[in-house]
Amino acid sequence: MKMTPNTPQPPRFPQWAAVLMLLMLVALSACQQRVSEPPPEDMNFYEAPEGLFSLYYPDGFNEPRAIGKVLGEETYIITTPDKKGSVVIGIGLDDESPSDDVWSESVSRPDLARTIGQSILLDQWDEYSRDIDSEARTVRIEVGSEEAGMHGNMWLEESEGIMMVIVWAAPDDQADQYQPQIDTLIRTFAWEPATVRAVLARQE
Repeated sequence: MKMTPNTPQPPRFPQWAAVLMLLMLVALSACQQRVSEPPPEDMNFYEAPEGLFSLYYPDGFNEPRAIGKVLGEETYIITTPDKKGSVVIGIGLDDESPSDDVWSESVSRPDLARTIGQSILLDQWDEYSRDIDSEARTVRIEVGSEEAGMHGNMWLEESEGIMMVIVWAAPDDQADQYQPQIDTLIRTFAWEPATVRAVLARQE
């Protein structure tokens, strides 16, 4: 049928609106996927008081507990069922984030692992490997002691002047047994610099 000039035209749907709607649907789908993602198997969720940090730790391990300023401004420890192995979480605090040059220099020091381990009696351990991600500001160090029959990892991450350190140390057999779960613990470790700074300020 031929339309006359007075016949109302159907509304045109702007192209930008269609694109915006598509992006919203994609974002909603991604959000739903994150929400529905099941928690890691054989792991327990823990959130430190006042939201200082959160993580999943292996089922059967003793619940995380604060042990004071052993490694930085605040320290938490999680032990294996027999207490022969442990995860130590330390929180360091500085006024501001170091420059890229200072960061690179500090995490490249040959004695970095021994400096971290000094306060938790691991300063005599050997370093086997070190993986530095300068862009993400993370460091993973593999450490151990053949003499003591112990093995473990050190994980560092820095943001806005906050340095988080996770140290895993256990007898060789336990280190191998729990390593996949320790990797999950590190991967699920979550914290916000502003929250950490505010919580530590209230504790002073």
